[in-house]
Amino acid sequence: MKGWRPFIQILQDRIQRGPQRALRDVISAEIATKADLILFETASAQIDDTQDPPLAPDIGWQADLLSKSLATFPRSSEAGLVMFTEARTSPELARRSDKPSPR
Repeated sequence: MKGWRPFIQILQDRIQRGPQRALRDVISAEIATKADLILFETASAQIDDTQDPPLAPDIGWQADLLSKSLATFPRSSEAGLVMFTEARTSPELARRSDKPSPR
């Protein structure tokens, strides 16, 4: 935990100004983004795609998170769940993920 001390101090100091405040904001955003991705991956792993149409997880927070996240798809969160599941299991998507991303 010793290596984390500078980050913890930056995050706990609320009266920072200038570059220190910007650094705190960047670190906070990075942590939040990673936490959001982990939560989404956890929830999406619980989709029952053996059913037609796929079923959202039984656990409340997972179903709520997927519903809100997939509501940005056209039509509804239910349609988004179907589209997400199809994309996740698509052979085309699997081929694309095998290729290194251009940088």
